[in-house]
Amino acid sequence: MLGVLDLQSNILNNFGEEDINLFVSLASQVAVALQNARQFERLMNMYRASQRVNTASDFNEMVAVVAEGLRIPVINRAVLMIFNYDRAGQMESVSIQGTWFSGEGPKPQELGTTYSGNMLDAIRTLLSPEALFVDDVLDDERVDKGTQEYLKRQHVRSIGILPLRVLSRQVGTILLEGETIHQFSESEKQGYQTFVAQVALALENRRLLIEAQQRAAELQKSQQALIESEEHFRNLFAGSPVSLWEEDFSQVKLFLDELRASGVSDLRAHLAEHPEVIDECMAKIRVIEVNERTLRCSLLERRRNCYPTCGSSSAKK
Repeated sequence: MLGVLDLQSNILNNFGEEDINLFVSLASQVAVALQNARQFERLMNMYRASQRVNTASDFNEMVAVVAEGLRIPVINRAVLMIFNYDRAGQMESVSIQGTWFSGEGPKPQELGTTYSGNMLDAIRTLLSPEALFVDDVLDDERVDKGTQEYLKRQHVRSIGILPLRVLSRQVGTILLEGETIHQFSESEKQGYQTFVAQVALALENRRLLIEAQQRAAELQKSQQALIESEEHFRNLFAGSPVSLWEEDFSQVKLFLDELRASGVSDLRAHLAEHPEVIDECMAKIRVIEVNERTLRCSLLERRRNCYPTCGSSSAKK
């Protein structure tokens, strides 16, 4: 029953059977029109909520979209719990990353609150992989004793538990909490669950964005540290009071590897028998840099004159 259509007359027995049939037909049409209007309003609310999810600036706004979607007066707060998994895929902890509060009654749990270890067992029902709507948490066998005690301390009497899933992975859950008993209707249950898939996807996208931003910041920090370390090394190298040379022996290594590959097993003995090989090795050393002390000791104006045998690879002052 949607309501009552009350038609009155100040004349006794003024309505005949034909009038009554007409009024019954009219009442049926009004009921259909009223139902359509309600359905249209619900669809428009869902559409506006869907738009808000896509443009939400933070987790709190995402939670508000769900909590305010059907505007049930009993629901005066909502909480977004994010699930954290270890490398093995086991749930490690859950943390509160978003809240909504109507302004009446007790406030929701603090942002950043984290539950791990034994505390997870104490709120096991709240981590349900299936949607649950509990009219009275103190009188429902689906709610375990630990969760009952937890909700009792939070002054929660009715609750909607909406798991958020991306493919086969549950990324979190939204809790819709009320201080008093509330019998959730089928339309309310369906209405809330309409938002879940979209919120879960938006939540995962935002999480991935935050992780990417954190990795980018860490990479930038590492690169800056590397630049500073190299600059510090160059300053020490350039200002050292002793002569320092930076040289590249990679070609020498390749040359020696070729000798071994050609059958030279005793490299020390081979070099003793063929001292000209040592000269070849020396010629393959590439000078990368020398410091100022080296230049002063050599009494040279330009660094490239320090090593004429290095040709085009010589370092310049």
